[in-house]
Amino acid sequence: MYKKGLTVQPYILIVGSNLNNVHSYYVIINNKNYQLNTLLDALKFCFQTYFALNLKYAPESQHLWYLFERELFNIISDKDVKIPFLNDLLQKYSPYPGSTINVLSRGRSVVNKKKKSDEVSMIVEKSKGQIIDLHKIFEQFSELPNMFDDIICYMQEEEFLYDEKICVEAELWKEVKQKFPNKIVFPLYLFYDDFEPNNPLGSKSGIYKIGAVYISIASVPVQYISSLDNIFLAQLFAAEPILSKEKNLRLQDVTIMSASEMLALVIYFPIVVGDLVPSTESVWDFYLVLYKIFDILPSRTISKSSISYLKTLIAEHHQLYRHLFEQTLKPKFNILLHYPRILKKVGPVRHIWVMRYEAFHKQLKATAKISHYRVNLLLTLCIKQQLELSYRFLSRKGLTNPIECGQFIGVLHDIKEIRLHSK
Repeated sequence: MYKKGLTVQPYILIVGSNLNNVHSYYVIINNKNYQLNTLLDALKFCFQTYFALNLKYAPESQHLWYLFERELFNIISDKDVKIPFLNDLLQKYSPYPGSTINVLSRGRSVVNKKKKSDEVSMIVEKSKGQIIDLHKIFEQFSELPNMFDDIICYMQEEEFLYDEKICVEAELWKEVKQKFPNKIVFPLYLFYDDFEPNNPLGSKSGIYKIGAVYISIASVPVQYISSLDNIFLAQLFAAEPILSKEKNLRLQDVTIMSASEMLALVIYFPIVVGDLVPSTESVWDFYLVLYKIFDILPSRTISKSSISYLKTLIAEHHQLYRHLFEQTLKPKFNILLHYPRILKKVGPVRHIWVMRYEAFHKQLKATAKISHYRVNLLLTLCIKQQLELSYRFLSRKGLTNPIECGQFIGVLHDIKEIRLHSK
């Protein structure tokens, strides 16, 4: 082939008794040997001379050089020949922004990432997401009326009450602050979760599964921190389509309860059936221990004595469970053992639970529901959310109490007569 002007050089020659005992590497160019120290150096030298000498390779090995060229070295030359691929036609209609780089032998085609022949194909995909500049958001947020002063005052109050109660100023945040002396530092909560913008029971479920990253400032006063206005969108990206857990449970006829529904059940269950349960019922005592644990965990502030009491209740709960039901402890019971330590380190778990962040999903789902345009859905959702946030910044809306009081009529014991009108 060299005499005919169809060289297939350069190529790498590895010398050694076996693959585990290699002592030298060579690059062969026009029957001349160039010795290199490592295999990586030989590969780099071989690839560079391929372009420098404008050599040609056999069709059977060209697809491998395309991988080195575009993926390892990010080089695109004029003589490159792109392999025909069906995804090139479908890419501009794809709902996800990105590019598809395929490594495939000629004469083969792959449809929907499935093999059409017995040959194994390598497909490399790059997905892109939307990232929001949080520096500008926090700058605009802190410039809202009284926003910065309210946060600073709240953090100072927390430092004063730290010896008695714990809210944000827990052990972990106290350690972090010591690394930034003479600086004002705000703690942040970071949350990540996937959500399905389409109907999870429909035929399109899982196709547009989106991963969302949210940010909130932990030092916002507790009466305002649960507001969705104080939770900010940081990133949106295309998540890997997986089987919907909700869809799987519904197919198995499993009753699904939301977190708020389970919360209401635990609170009102003893009120509904408490008078019907005998006082000597041991299982009822087990439930009351669980109720006491639940009464402590959702607190907005927690004392150190309550943490010690919680540790005792958890131990009693586990002992009663094994004694009454004669079963091993479930994995979530093991997680429950770590709650006292988390309360000491981070503060009340109410501030880091996922309920309010998952409620933020509803806003994005509502936008996706009314938008029939599925090309670059991530950009559509981000623009809509940023427009809503811009309206708040332009209207100069600071921290507002969501609870509004109506007109004051009088104290209840001063009212002589109450009339009930039935329709």
